[in-house]
Amino acid sequence: MQTVSISPQALTDLAEIDDYITYELLNPPAAEHLIEKLKGVISDLAFSPERGSRYKYTEMMFSTAISFLEIIFFFYHILSEVIYADRVIHSKTKYLQDLLGPGFFVQKEIVPYNAK
Repeated sequence: MQTVSISPQALTDLAEIDDYITYELLNPPAAEHLIEKLKGVISDLAFSPERGSRYKYTEMMFSTAISFLEIIFFFYHILSEVIYADRVIHSKTKYLQDLLGPGFFVQKEIVPYNAK
């Protein structure tokens, strides 16, 4: 089993997904359920980090979660024995523009991830 660390940006992504479903869609139970599912997917990367697909031309990997007809992409990369969760992005956003912009892999801080 490998260690999973989550970036501050991925934590922000999770909070934004939660806020959108809770306050824009007015469905707090659905937000709570989806966020728990997403945290589970991130935690599961420790057991099967190679399950994702490698994004061409980069060392970035991605995996998906489907819930309530929503598709969420998890972008991460692996260095040695650590899996770095970089972003958690809804499929309807312009995620490639966000991901491949300047400084995507420049992380100033890594926060140890513990879903429990």
